[in-house]
Amino acid sequence: MKTKNIFRMLLVAAALLLGANNVKASESLPYNNSNGENRVEIVFEAFKNASSSDILRITYKVTEFGNEYYTPSYAITIGNNSGGSPIVKDLKPNVANNQTSIDVALSEFSSVINTTDGNNCSIYVQGSALAITGIVLVTSGNTPITTYTVTVNTGSNGSASANPTSTTAGQIVTITTDPDNGYEVDAVTVANVTVTKVSENTYTFPMPGNDVIVNVTFKAKSQQQATTYSITINSMQNGTVTASKTSSIAANEEITLTITPDNGYQLGSIAVKDANNTNVNLSGTGNTRTFSMPASNVIVSATFTMQSTGDVTAYIGSTGKATFSYNEPLNFAGVTGMKAYIATTVSGNQVTLTQVTGTVAAGTGLVIISDNGGSGSFDIPSVATGDSYTNNLLVAGNDQTLTLSNSYTDYVLIADTDGLAVFAEVWSSDHLPTIESGKAYLHVPTSANARTRSLSIVISNGTTGISSVENEQGENVIYNLRGQRVENPTKGLYIINGKKVLIK
Repeated sequence: MKTKNIFRMLLVAAALLLGANNVKASESLPYNNSNGENRVEIVFEAFKNASSSDILRITYKVTEFGNEYYTPSYAITIGNNSGGSPIVKDLKPNVANNQTSIDVALSEFSSVINTTDGNNCSIYVQGSALAITGIVLVTSGNTPITTYTVTVNTGSNGSASANPTSTTAGQIVTITTDPDNGYEVDAVTVANVTVTKVSENTYTFPMPGNDVIVNVTFKAKSQQQATTYSITINSMQNGTVTASKTSSIAANEEITLTITPDNGYQLGSIAVKDANNTNVNLSGTGNTRTFSMPASNVIVSATFTMQSTGDVTAYIGSTGKATFSYNEPLNFAGVTGMKAYIATTVSGNQVTLTQVTGTVAAGTGLVIISDNGGSGSFDIPSVATGDSYTNNLLVAGNDQTLTLSNSYTDYVLIADTDGLAVFAEVWSSDHLPTIESGKAYLHVPTSANARTRSLSIVISNGTTGISSVENEQGENVIYNLRGQRVENPTKGLYIINGKKVLIK
């Protein structure tokens, strides 16, 4: 009983000794086990800001002297509280030299001690004929590492918190305040320490070499602060508007609006309206506007329109057909000398084209065909918006190289050996074409196509290459597929009396 009381006293002494260094005794008390060993379990609460050069100093008291062959010894075991294998180190004190402490390098336990966030870990010491009186973390300069606590006191009308709540001298502590509605921070003070205001509700100070109490008080907001105003920017398409300031704005304060249209668009209109829906005067041109803040909240709204670049010139080669696309909407309603088509279906070895008589959206893939079956250049006006065609198999080029796939087949427009325009299949990885911007290619799902090497072009009225052929004076007038009259046809495909005929 007497020995057990001595151990209890030693544990209390250890707890007092270690308290200032973030070390505390656990609920376990030292006791003698069946092997006559004394042991104590403590918890090291914080290794934050420690380094590998720091050491654990274990102090002890010899409680039993054996014969000359007996040497008191103990082992120290350290493991992190999240699991994992602990590290065990056997130590033997030199009792003969009246040694009362042993230093263990913290680096020996680096795999289980986290020195960056101060996670708890368990230190377990057991020994024979020894009473452990303390475990202290000290620097390599033999100076105990001491941490101090931060306590935050607030009155009514708000709350506040500290981060961190325990740290070493010289470290920065941040105080975050949260006033109640209608209140603001009156003061944040720490005795004998300078507190710096970082923002409206954030304050910092360096930790002194002692525990501190932070006092935070709040007060009602003044009338002066209540007379500031805000800016609301409505959602918009095809561009954005940002303000140099959107809240806590005083009356008559100058505000700058920065206008950023999306690519291909320009500012159409912009307006700032006060609480009475009255326009606020704007100054400036281009993509910057300024105004003087009225004594009111305001709303900013803007519209953006597509940039107009005038007419676009399209070129058709000697086959009388070409693929075409453009990065702005176009209007074909007033264009003469040529027609524009989308590709709607592919069946067998033919692709059917359907004429576009109005507008098309930006990036629409097209086939354009001259009225005279020959080459030429044609001006097409650009417009603000255009119609989209979801059934169009033509895809606009953007300087991409085509690839092969089992799920679709691509075709490019070429002139065949007879000089006729056909869509040729992209079938070999050795000949993958690059489709330049301003052109288009045919992109056909595998399920919709018989997969043939080439596709002839059929206009939606059933003719190929020409929309119709007139029969002159009842004779068998013969035309080639360019729409040119032929007097003495040779082998090949021709239009005779409005029908396709193969002459062998």
